[in-house]
Amino acid sequence: MALTIRSRLIIWYMLAFSAVLLLVLGVLALELKRQLDNEITKTLRTEEHWIETLFEQEFLPLLTAPGEEYDELAAACF
Repeated sequence: MALTIRSRLIIWYMLAFSAVLLLVLGVLALELKRQLDNEITKTLRTEEHWIETLFEQEFLPLLTAPGEEYDELAAACF
């Protein structure tokens, strides 16, 4: 059974449309992934800075006794 010209054109147009649609959706998905990765990295860096500051302010005095200097282990940590 031979396809008519109309049927062949419809098939080709559907294939071309599907390929372009998949290409556009793929590019959008990659851009979304890149933006989410950047946002997550920025948020994690902010949290890391906050935690480092918290530990330095709250817990650093507990590592040394009054009048003592930092020992090697405490100096390596901070």
